[in-house]
Formats: sequence, C-alpha cells, structure tokens
Amino acid sequence: MHDGYMGFYYAVPISLMVYAGLVISDRTKDVDSLEPKYELLLIISGFYVIIAVLSSMMFICWYALDIDMGFDYRYFTYGLLGVIAAFILAYASLMTKMKKRRLTSFRKKLEQNYINSGLGEEQAVGYKKQIKWYFESTECFLRADLSLEILSKELQISKHYLSEIFNIHIGKSFYSFIAEYRITYAIERLKNEGGRLKIESLAHECGFNSKTSFNRYFKEITGFNPSEYISNRILDKESIELVGT
Repeated sequence: MHDGYMGFYYAVPISLMVYAGLVISDRTKDVDSLEPKYELLLIISGFYVIIAVLSSMMFICWYALDIDMGFDYRYFTYGLLGVIAAFILAYASLMTKMKKRRLTSFRKKLEQNYINSGLGEEQAVGYKKQIKWYFESTECFLRADLSLEILSKELQISKHYLSEIFNIHIGKSFYSFIAEYRITYAIERLKNEGGRLKIESLAHECGFNSKTSFNRYFKEITGFNPSEYISNRILDKESIELVGT
C-alpha cells in the first residue's frame, strides 16, 4: 500500500513536467502573437517545472535516502499546487470582472458618440435586415477591399449610421462582423474539402489580407487555430464515420 502510494506520488512531478513541456513547446511557436492569457500559462508552466524538480528532490531524500527533515514532503508539494490553483482562480475571476467593466465603459462611450445621431429604432432594425440580406446574398465579405465606406455606397446608408448600427445595434465592430462571415465560410470550405486546403490560400479566398489575421480571427471565433480545427473537428469526425460504416 505504501509503495503504491509512493508510486502515485512520484507520478505527480512527472505529469507536471510533461504538461509544462507540452505547453511551453506549443505556446512558444509564435511568440510575437502571444496573448496575455498564454503568457500567464507559460509562467504557471514554469512554476510547475520548479515544483516538479523540488518534488523529485524531496522524493529522493525521503524515499531513497531516508532523510527526515521533520515534515511530510507530500504536503509541501500539494500545498504549492493548491496555491497555484487558488492564484489561477483569482486571476480568472479578476479578468472576467475587468473584461465586463471594459465592455460596459466602451459601450457607454459609443452610446455617447451616437446620442444625437437621429437614427430611430425602427429604422435601425430595417438597416440591420438590409445588411444581413446583402452579406448573405452577395457574399461581399469575401472582398478583401470591403470597407465601411464601400458598404455605405453599396447600401446607400450613411457611413455614420452604419457605424452606429454595427457598434450599438449589432454589438460588434464592422471588421468583427465581417470576420465572422469569413470564418463561417472558411469552415464550410474546410468541411467540404475534408480539410485538404492550404491555410494561406484559404485565408486570401475568404478576404483576409494575411494568414496571421485569418489565424487570429479563426482562433477567437472557434477556439482553435485552423490546423487544430482540421485535426480535432474534421479529420477526427471523418475517422469516426469510417469506423461506423
């Protein structure tokens, strides 16, 4: 029983090292576009490495060399892991609150900008329907040069009104709105082709001017980068369907 527990205990630093290694390897591939939350993940992974090394040293001293320092080494390791877990929870809670405050503040500023616009609610609803119809019937979002000014001329809606409709009534920026249509289109293309498309070519086909921009919006909207999406959502689904046939 004791040996089994010690074996389980030693699995803790091993699992920490493996996890930290995978995270560091994955998140350092594109350091230039690293988001703050992933910077935090790298820092935590570094702490995991330190805990794993300390745990291993303590395990050797306690179990192999039979050195007694007057306290249970296991509780030290578990205590450090508990502190990190509490830190992660506190950080997540703080970031959620800060994000809500920023969104509320940003929305109030936007509303102040349009307070004297003269755009009525009924008129705004009509414009929203017109925009949606235009995007879906013409696939204008595939145009790399599409801008608020061009859309204003095409729909004969003032640029100021369009800006208000997107930011206030739709709740998204013009470019975020376009990006959602483009990424939806990209996903359909990937599904239809079984993931057998070059990412850079697909990015330009969808209207993005760069692969980097495409990857960023794809990650924001789906939670995966394009390669991960192909592997996790398309190729895995195909393999499951093949097994079921």
